[in-house]
Amino acid sequence: MSGVTPYLRKVCRQANRNSRWAVFLWLFSGWELKALVRVSTQDESFYLEKMDNKTNKEIKRWFDRNPITETQTPQCTSLEEALEAVERALPGKRDMALLAMAVYISRLVDLKTPLWLMFVGVPSSAKTEIARMLTYALCIYFLDSLTENAFVSGSKTKTGEEPKDLLPLLDDKCFVIKDFTTTLSQREESVRKILGDLTSIYDDSFAKHSPVRGTIEYHAFFSLLCCVTPQALNRHQRYMNQIGPRFLFYRVPASIEEEVNKGLEVLWSSEDSRSRVREAQEKVSSYCNYIEESVSEKRLEKESKEVISYLNNLAKFIARARGMVLTRNAEFVNKEGETISFYEPVEIQIEDPYRALLQLRVLARSLATVKGKSSVAFSEMDLVKQVALSSMPADRSLLLSVIARENKDWTAKEIADNLGISHKTALRQLDELVSLKVVVKSEGGLGLAHIYRIKPVFESLLYSSTEFMSHPPTETQTPQETVVSSNKTSDQLTDGELLKIFLGATIKESIHD
Repeated sequence: MSGVTPYLRKVCRQANRNSRWAVFLWLFSGWELKALVRVSTQDESFYLEKMDNKTNKEIKRWFDRNPITETQTPQCTSLEEALEAVERALPGKRDMALLAMAVYISRLVDLKTPLWLMFVGVPSSAKTEIARMLTYALCIYFLDSLTENAFVSGSKTKTGEEPKDLLPLLDDKCFVIKDFTTTLSQREESVRKILGDLTSIYDDSFAKHSPVRGTIEYHAFFSLLCCVTPQALNRHQRYMNQIGPRFLFYRVPASIEEEVNKGLEVLWSSEDSRSRVREAQEKVSSYCNYIEESVSEKRLEKESKEVISYLNNLAKFIARARGMVLTRNAEFVNKEGETISFYEPVEIQIEDPYRALLQLRVLARSLATVKGKSSVAFSEMDLVKQVALSSMPADRSLLLSVIARENKDWTAKEIADNLGISHKTALRQLDELVSLKVVVKSEGGLGLAHIYRIKPVFESLLYSSTEFMSHPPTETQTPQETVVSSNKTSDQLTDGELLKIFLGATIKESIHD
């Protein structure tokens, strides 16, 4: 069978239109049909099943009616073609499709650091639809949810047979959980058990002992893409950070009016929307298969000093922003005899930035690979930054999104009014960020309220907006900067031009506490 395997893989790619995970190939000895080979891209196993003559004739007639040809599923070798198909089916979701493809290919880009990403969005925000764009990719494993002992079971079946553990089936795959919300909605103990197992599995090995099976150990390296709603995640994200964050997150932006109207037009069009989705799935999956075949032949060049410095700074920022702060309510009496309540930090846990850097680096490299580039450039940094700013507790992310609107001094009341939360809640969140050294706090003067602003070393990270990247300023808009043609996209700019636009200041090499 080993000599047939390359051909079987080719047939898998060509016959994707007939089935998501299984295709059939008939083998001949002379002109006599001898056997049916079942090729499963779920577990990469090949089963040789003997069939009777009647079944063989039926199979042959089926293949005569449905011949597998090169023209049935044409290979998509253009990223733009794949993204245009996504745009026709799901307007405004190009960035999500790029991230999904990056997760899929990441397991080949970096063989040491797995890329685990969660799409966080409200219901009907196309999370699952984008995840399904990878339906016809070769090395994919789909599940709707997880049970408590899904990865490795501690017991045998009722008949005494060894159970079918999930973990060994995931090795060298892209694992997609379409509805992680269901998993996070289980009992608290079950959820913590699953999250704890994932934390151990992330480091490439997982060992478990039970009296029935003894010690079972697996080594599995895989990328992971999950879809979850904000409410389900918010109940557990702080615990995930507490035991050591392994996931990056992308919070799906709210659709603008134009995107909503386009989506409604798709649903009302005479053309079946399912056919558009199917076309997008085929093109995205085909492009992923194309990239997968060529990625081993192409090695990315080393990142520039500017990119390395930016990623270092971003890693330091995310490491602090997703840190843990244990506080307690305290109070004192001021000179006027008023009792003032405040939150006092009891324990602060800030991870070192090394894991965050590895996560961001593999994301940046995977995006560059998907785009067919020879090295990581600053055009990838905008999407990397969006992921980084999403990879912290939601309340902090929302608070920082308000501060990022304008580079100025903010009061807790201004932030509370913008977010629609109480003044006391805003104070507690701001004090957490002060303790984590993401935000600096200073006296307002003349008895005024305290003022807050982003720590200077992180200002260039937070105040460079997506819109600024998508529409570079002209000479008349920023005369102090080098002239940049207004009709260039971010992919067409040099790193030097992008650096001046994206950062607006010299990148600092280290954080001075």
